[in-house]
Amino acid sequence: MTAAKNLGISVSDVNVEKGSSCAITVVAAAFTSGNGAISSTFSKKGKLLRIKLKNENFVDFDKIAAVYALSGELIRLRKVSAATVMKESLATDAVISCLGNGMGLEFCDFVGESHFENDAGDLIILTNDERLTAYPFIETVGDVTDIPKFIINDTTLRADATVTAYNAPFAKYFPTEAYSEGYTKNLGISFTKKKICGFPVSRPKVFMPIFDTAIDKEIARRFRSAGARTEQVVIRNSDEKEFTKSVEEFSKTLKNCQILVLNDGNCRDEIKAAVEELLSRDGLILGVGQGFGLLLKTGLLPYGKFTVNANVQAALSENVGAKKTCGIRRVRISSNLSPWFNGVKTGDVFKVQTSEKDGRFVINKALSDALIVKGQVAAQYIDLNDNATMETPYNPGGSAEAIEGIFSPDGRIYGRATRFSRVSDHLYENVPGEWDAKIFESGVKYFK
Repeated sequence: MTAAKNLGISVSDVNVEKGSSCAITVVAAAFTSGNGAISSTFSKKGKLLRIKLKNENFVDFDKIAAVYALSGELIRLRKVSAATVMKESLATDAVISCLGNGMGLEFCDFVGESHFENDAGDLIILTNDERLTAYPFIETVGDVTDIPKFIINDTTLRADATVTAYNAPFAKYFPTEAYSEGYTKNLGISFTKKKICGFPVSRPKVFMPIFDTAIDKEIARRFRSAGARTEQVVIRNSDEKEFTKSVEEFSKTLKNCQILVLNDGNCRDEIKAAVEELLSRDGLILGVGQGFGLLLKTGLLPYGKFTVNANVQAALSENVGAKKTCGIRRVRISSNLSPWFNGVKTGDVFKVQTSEKDGRFVINKALSDALIVKGQVAAQYIDLNDNATMETPYNPGGSAEAIEGIFSPDGRIYGRATRFSRVSDHLYENVPGEWDAKIFESGVKYFK
């Protein structure tokens, strides 16, 4: 009741009858500045410490307030790289916090029954500042290492086996593994001479026909941050008349733009003419998700021009296992052929966010071999050992040759299966690695 009143919620006159489904719901939210957020999982080496808050099941709230104030100051001073609140036991939560990033842990003392007692509420922090152990209520747990194994007394557990055991109870109901047949290899080719724009402009305009509002907003925001202007047209398809009008507006708007972004849609003759005119002005095209699929259907990828449907030999298809996959994947740049990739080098590794059911790239083997030789494979999904793989979850859809995206022959058209949504500043603080391949900045600079 006190919390509700502090939030300005009046509860004095509320009556809930016995058996009623009505209830009071109080929603609490916490906020922090971007530089004050740290991960709750361990991704760096360091000393693992425990801040014990309870004393024989007695909770000292004054002590809790003091400890949290101290913890906040240590985080601000960057003396703590990660911290988590214990939900179960010391041993369980310490190990779980290492699993996601492939870290290991060596306990410094004998691990007994007390390590598995329910001590919910205590804090576990990761630090490299040995002086913190001087506090009487802080004890050393062990050392977090980058070797994926857990050393507990005289027993050593491999991290991958621990992950399998951790996921086993739910594997039957929520399977996480599927395998796609096929051979893949690590690709890499670099270009020193690339397409140069023959029609420079000081501030290029990006045209984004709207099919998926949330994704379009994020892409528009990132293009504007890179210095571009954006133009959007809602594609109305409730009836043929509205759709025809939208197509006309599409063609008219594109004539005044330099970049076309697609994340869905279909293609008519009027649109084809407008796209061909854009390409004649050295314009750029970016296809994301189903927009990538549209570029494949039309032949703009991989050929760089419209092609009759009978000659299409690549497509986006349903994922292996026919499941929608959501998660964070690793991709490696396979070629820097494209102006879109002027901000990266071949071999650079980036994180991407996936959330698709139809994200599997399929392609004729002869065409795939040709794209590889010409440097038209943009990026590949890779595993934790930096090898291109057909295995899930690293290659979420089971894409051929582990291909995540491809280019047109001159690189001006770029399509990728993964999206740009759900990625922004101060997200995924617990996921180490680089997210920004400077694609939007590169696209804008191409015209200058």
